[in-house]
Amino acid sequence: MTSEEEKEAARVSQVLEENKSEIRVVVHDHTGVVIASLAQITAPALQPIEIEAIASTRALKFREEIGITEAVLEGDSKLIINSLKGGGQSIASVEPLLQDAMVFSNCYSKLQYSHSINVFSYVVWMEGVPDPLFTVVQQDVANLAN
Repeated sequence: MTSEEEKEAARVSQVLEENKSEIRVVVHDHTGVVIASLAQITAPALQPIEIEAIASTRALKFREEIGITEAVLEGDSKLIINSLKGGGQSIASVEPLLQDAMVFSNCYSKLQYSHSINVFSYVVWMEGVPDPLFTVVQQDVANLAN
């Protein structure tokens, strides 16, 4: 395990020990290059469906905050993505969060939803790259060179 992976594993372990959940949002441009990201800890630890609903809502709000007007919201919860698309079943435990997400979705000139089984959760700041993401940013830079 690299030192970056060890640091990330220690951070995840600490979040779990403190009975918290973590939300991560990564914004890519149309070529896949990371342009901004957000990491937020919630307490207490939440159920996966609740985390997905909060992450979706926070992603939509964050993208609005940084001036993104067109987006594809990717998530790994098919229930949440289908609910946001308007074709899913109602999920009582997260309905207020999904209503908030719908409010933020109205701020976009174009918004699509995508269910993705392998959504990666990384943290990238616009002004710096934390150790756990260094290799990801390196890959982005390498992809630009190709």
